[in-house]
Amino acid sequence: MLGRKQSLKGESVLADYGPEESLNESADIEWVNKLWVRRLMRSCALVSLASVCLNTPKTFEKVPPLQYVTFVCDLIITFLFTAEMIAKMHIRGILKVVIIILY
Repeated sequence: MLGRKQSLKGESVLADYGPEESLNESADIEWVNKLWVRRLMRSCALVSLASVCLNTPKTFEKVPPLQYVTFVCDLIITFLFTAEMIAKMHIRGILKVVIIILY
C-alpha cells in the first residue's frame, strides 16, 4: 500500500493544558510556560465553565446580583486568556509581523 503524504510538517498543534513536562529550571523559560501560569489558566477555565452554567435567565431572576458577578468573572477571565494569547503570539513570532504591518 502507498502511504499518504502528510500535509502538515513540523510540530503538532496541541493544547498547552496537558500534563506538565519536566522543564529545565536553568533554561530561559517564558512566563507562559511556568507551572503557576498553567494552573491559573486551568482554574480560569473551570471558573468560566461555572459562569456559563450559571448564565441563565432563570438563575438571574432568582439571584439578581449574580448577573454582575458572572459579568466581572467573565471580564477578568477574558483579559487573562487574551494576555496569554498575545504573549504566546509574541514568543512564536506571529505578533511581530502584525506590528510591522501596522507601522
